[in-house]
Amino acid sequence: MANFIVSFRIEEDSSYQERYASLKDKVKQIATGYVWEETTSVYILQANGTATSVASELYYGTKLSGLGDMLLVVDPLRSQYAGYSLKYPALLSAAIGMEQTA
Repeated sequence: MANFIVSFRIEEDSSYQERYASLKDKVKQIATGYVWEETTSVYILQANGTATSVASELYYGTKLSGLGDMLLVVDPLRSQYAGYSLKYPALLSAAIGMEQTA
């Protein structure tokens, strides 16, 4: 089990609510305990797996779209992150100071 910070951006269009709900449901499904969700687009949770496996499950196991939705999963204890549809991955790598795993 590991700790993860999940940040996301869902493009607003006619299916926004459906995609948001599918992500929220999947986060709660994979969490092994409480999910912190006080802010608009961040979840903090414990789950089994790695940043890569959690990101993959959240991205491909939901209705997120590669056309405008963005997902970032950070494992702060292992100093790794994985993401999908990130626009500036080089800037993120420089800012976060962690190893990208996917």
